Amino acid sequence: FTQAGITRGKMQALFLGEPTTVRVTGSQAGGVERTTFTARGKVTSAGLAGHFGAGVGKFLSGDANFTGELVLQRGSAALRIDSDLSGFKTVLPPPYSSLALSKPQPVIETVVSTDTMQRIRLRLGEDVNGVLDFGIIGDQWGFRGGHVALGKAPINLPDHHGLHVSLHSPRLSGDPWLDLVSGGDGDASLPDFVQQISADIGDLTVFSRRLGRFSFDVRLNQGKWSGTTDGDTAAGAVSLQVAGRDREINLDLDRLRLPGKTRETTRRLTDPRTLPTLAIKARAFEIGDTNYGSLDFLAVHTDIGWRIVQVNLERPEMSLFSTGTWYNIIGHDSVELNLQLESKNLGEMFAVMGVNNLLDKGRLGMTAGLRWREDASRPGLNNLDGTIEISLKDGSLLNVKQGAARLAGALNLSAISKYAALDFEPVAGQGFAFSQIAGRVAIKNGDAYTDGIKVDGSTADIIARGRVGLAHKDLDLSADIYPNLTGGITLATSWLWGPATAAWILAAQEVLKKEIAEGTRISYKVSGKWSAPRIERIVRKPQPAQEEGE
Repeated sequence: FTQAGITRGKMQALFLGEPTTVRVTGSQAGGVERTTFTARGKVTSAGLAGHFGAGVGKFLSGDANFTGELVLQRGSAALRIDSDLSGFKTVLPPPYSSLALSKPQPVIETVVSTDTMQRIRLRLGEDVNGVLDFGIIGDQWGFRGGHVALGKAPINLPDHHGLHVSLHSPRLSGDPWLDLVSGGDGDASLPDFVQQISADIGDLTVFSRRLGRFSFDVRLNQGKWSGTTDGDTAAGAVSLQVAGRDREINLDLDRLRLPGKTRETTRRLTDPRTLPTLAIKARAFEIGDTNYGSLDFLAVHTDIGWRIVQVNLERPEMSLFSTGTWYNIIGHDSVELNLQLESKNLGEMFAVMGVNNLLDKGRLGMTAGLRWREDASRPGLNNLDGTIEISLKDGSLLNVKQGAARLAGALNLSAISKYAALDFEPVAGQGFAFSQIAGRVAIKNGDAYTDGIKVDGSTADIIARGRVGLAHKDLDLSADIYPNLTGGITLATSWLWGPATAAWILAAQEVLKKEIAEGTRISYKVSGKWSAPRIERIVRKPQPAQEEGE
């Protein structure tokens, strides 16, 4: 020391809890006194967590050597710390899991310095940059705000206190980020100084579904994150609570689209015990290219999984309401769903789903109770049980190809109706009109059984019984068809069909009435695979009544 100040010196100190060697030199230039501190030591994740909060330790591990220089002169201070950060690891997915640089270089550097503020530039790894502002808060120095960007993006200081963390990528696989977004195990809470999180992804893929452009921006307010999201698949308001046991996600969206999978995966189902409470309101909900109308979804987190409070879908021609549970007990998943589906025009609903020429009109009322339990010895749909009750009124099953006919229901009534019309298309017209299709289906171990699906048709009545294999995609059905030609074409209405067709229909009617007596039953046996069913026909005529006196 001299009267002018410090000239040189050396000391051992603790910096963030670690031994550090500090050298001090004093100098003077142009009448300005300058003191320079140079330091060499090590920084650890534990030391950073002790100073900046335990949340840092949840995301960062390891340590790194550094050299540093702090230059003090009247009215300013300049800090520079060099390191290669090679020993630090983060919980973030690659390429952000390592902070390592190719060589030691400035990772902290002062860019602005005054008596009342310090602005510091950060470089944490090859793709992480940021700016931090420190200043006088009250009567002491403290952190005021900053921005750390993962990926190449402009660095802008936020308009609020605290740190803004942003993610920028032209293409990103979102699967590794899901635990961080949802809060992981409930303990990986963010440090208190993080006040804003945003992302701007050019092409996002999650669960093998390509979501395309995706962005969101949320800020912390009274313990909850709130903001907006936008992109190719979703747009609207977002509210999140991701720390602790009471994790919750609320989405109030103008639109939500779930695209199809780009490839099949063997990814296991998420453990429902790790899922947060989830509430979704979407004024337009799409799966693939199909718009299912508005969605109102609520599932509540419990200790053993999800309790599905409601799934509401509303379109002008249909409404779906469902409740259920998704639990994991002793390591095995169990799903139970109760469904109510109503449609004013089922044919139009099928058309919206991209299934055309299957059904014309039809008022549907359906209830179902389904249960599925995970069992390694009986995988997939082999574990499906439940019941389905259906009532479909005032419609027409259209003449369609066999593949599309599967969608008419598990019993292939559309295909059978073609045979019920005796393959005379001019007699049956372009479909099989019915006043009602009603019955009950019981599902056991992936097989659907019915003891009577009854069809009341204009040209025939049908009663179908048997089994449909949902797991193995096979059939074992019998169908009894009772032709009804009394409602055929008359001379008074034949002009509607044109002269040639009317003549053919009238002739066919007379022939058929002679060959098929009232009460005749035509039985069909339907078996084999869905893709190539075998249909056998047997005609049974009624026994003639005995004359009186015999």
